Amino acid sequence: MERVVRLSKRMIDAAVPADGGELWIWDAEVKGLFLRVYATGRKSFAIKYRTPQGRQRLHTIGPVGSPWTIELARKEALDVLVELTKGHDPQERRAAERGAMMVGTLIDAYLSEGPIDKPNKRGSTWVIDRSNLDRHVRPLLGQKRADAITAKDCADLQRAIAMGRTRADVKTRSRGRAIVTGGKGTAVRTMITLAAMFNWAVKRGFLAENPARNVTRLKLDRQERFLSSAEFEVLFSAIEACEQESSIHASHAAIIRLLAYTGCRKSEILGLRWSEVDADRGAINLPSVRSKTGAKRIPISSRALAIIQAQPQVSDHVFPALRDGASLHTIGLPKSWNKVRQRAGLGEFRLHDLRHSFASLAVGAGESLYVVQRALGHSKASTTERYAHLRDDPVRSMVERVGGMIDKAAAGAEE
Repeated sequence: MERVVRLSKRMIDAAVPADGGELWIWDAEVKGLFLRVYATGRKSFAIKYRTPQGRQRLHTIGPVGSPWTIELARKEALDVLVELTKGHDPQERRAAERGAMMVGTLIDAYLSEGPIDKPNKRGSTWVIDRSNLDRHVRPLLGQKRADAITAKDCADLQRAIAMGRTRADVKTRSRGRAIVTGGKGTAVRTMITLAAMFNWAVKRGFLAENPARNVTRLKLDRQERFLSSAEFEVLFSAIEACEQESSIHASHAAIIRLLAYTGCRKSEILGLRWSEVDADRGAINLPSVRSKTGAKRIPISSRALAIIQAQPQVSDHVFPALRDGASLHTIGLPKSWNKVRQRAGLGEFRLHDLRHSFASLAVGAGESLYVVQRALGHSKASTTERYAHLRDDPVRSMVERVGGMIDKAAAGAEE
């Protein structure tokens, strides 16, 4: 959202963010100067300009407040415009004054200061970004100058990660390990993180351009596995058997059952709080910080609600951690899931595939993609379209029924 006025202290103090985003208020006195009001309420002065080579730049002058008054911001903006008339790019000058920044240093800056510029990005996503950058980018590019990185370097990085060059077995705690495998999926996700970091560096004035912007990402083949009704029966028998023989904890068994009954993402169930459970309306209400696609309401079946209500209320979390106290929730259950999966003979079937299986049963039963989209909490209809081919079975049944009716009519006409 943008508007043009003569900026004053009173107007700057009164400015509030636009609904759902930023507000830019352009100064009518100095060309390109504007007040930037972030969604969090933070304010800063900036100037937008084109370099002598025709490239568009966004130069942050500084945050509103001492020493950056509107008068001082106008003076700084005018200095920028004067430099442009001399054929100089102010951002390149700033980069030269700071000296060459190594990619490793840029990673540190992004992980430290990036959350300030991206306040709506979930903490869990930053954890994943840190892992991608530290485990894959830092070993390969960390000692290179950030301003010397090219599109070829980025493409080579993607290929190296896909081939497993960053594979490692890292000790994390006294009893912890991080198994870094690499692969195509990791390569693509790392490239997305790298491009986001470089884009942030451009906005901050650390780099002149984003070298990863035009790199073609590897195409991933979807390998989704759906359980049939018969396989669901085998799965639940395996869960019951593992729970009865105490090879998995009862709460882990409940989590797996709940994932099957709801189609929720794993993180949504692992971190479930009692305050998020609406028993009267049969739903889970997730705040934006707990959902990948923003705050949402997830209707659940009576069976799913019964599983939740059967858990002892010893913590704010429905599934508290088993060893680290009631203040934390269960982090993961790979060992328990592997035991269940092997007992059921499901091969490489992933825990996340329970979500796909929930959707496949719904679509196969004739439910519309729109209803399935709402149930899964997909923000885009295109995400749910992957299940469209599963509608063939009910459509084929309808075609057979109609064909039978036509056969009857045709037989009667021939008599």
